[in-house]
Amino acid sequence: MSTDETAANPSETLRAEPVRNRRSAADTYDDRQAGEIADVSPEGRPANPGLGAKGIAMMICASVTVVVIASILTAVFVSAAAGWGVFIVSMLLTVVINPVMYASILRAREREHASHRS
Repeated sequence: MSTDETAANPSETLRAEPVRNRRSAADTYDDRQAGEIADVSPEGRPANPGLGAKGIAMMICASVTVVVIASILTAVFVSAAAGWGVFIVSMLLTVVINPVMYASILRAREREHASHRS
């Protein structure tokens, strides 16, 4: 059957069942968490309310770990001076002068505070 015939005969087209608006328990929990965080945070509603303070701390630790591993690999395969250079520059860029790190620490504190309020 061609598309013209299908369009002409609507009884043979596939009709999708309407999707019911059911929300899972995780969705309502995330909405509740997002509301509690929005009450505390000056930035408002978070994009991922399920990510708590421990998750944010783990991401910060992971970025520092990547810097340390890259520095060690550079020291082993290039030279110790190059390894120290990579370490210092990378730590400056990823931790010391990166405002996202400080904002992440503040967001972690807000989420911790919001979890204690509930």
